[in-house]
Amino acid sequence: MLAMEYMLTKPTGVKSITFASPALNVKRWTDDAKILLEALPEETQQTITRHEADGTTDAPEYQEAVMAYYRLYLSRSDPWSPDLMATFEEFNTELYGYMWGPSEFTATGTLRDYNRESELSQIDLPVLFTAGRYDEATPETVEDFHRMVPGSEIKIFENSAHLTMVDEPDAYVAAVRDFLNRVD
Repeated sequence: MLAMEYMLTKPTGVKSITFASPALNVKRWTDDAKILLEALPEETQQTITRHEADGTTDAPEYQEAVMAYYRLYLSRSDPWSPDLMATFEEFNTELYGYMWGPSEFTATGTLRDYNRESELSQIDLPVLFTAGRYDEATPETVEDFHRMVPGSEIKIFENSAHLTMVDEPDAYVAAVRDFLNRVD
């Protein structure tokens, strides 16, 4: 989102951009997330639904259910790295809730109407889109974004979720390095 907003200012000196598992349309993101939720056990889905309806998203049971989602669609690394664990330990839930909402699949915050799909065609420089095969930024949606930017490229990482650079660091670095060497 930040990279997209920056590009819309028409900055000078930018030679290329990489959109890593981008959230460029929040409605699409949450629609995709609702479909991805269906892969979770029914009991986990019901826990999420119940706590969101009751406004009790700070409940440990809810947080456990969301972690089940994250283990499928955020990072498939096992175990999670200390850096990733630290992110969750230091996570600012108040700010996240204000800007996004209670979870990845329910956007009620200030970004709930964010959508820059129609502006993607304005980007007139080399673009690389990346996503994991099991990404919450679904490969199908990222492929659609890729088609909206003439001449852009896309790389799907077959053994990754959202954090492709954590799940497949060597492959991710190689793909970005190859792109940058060719376009910059």
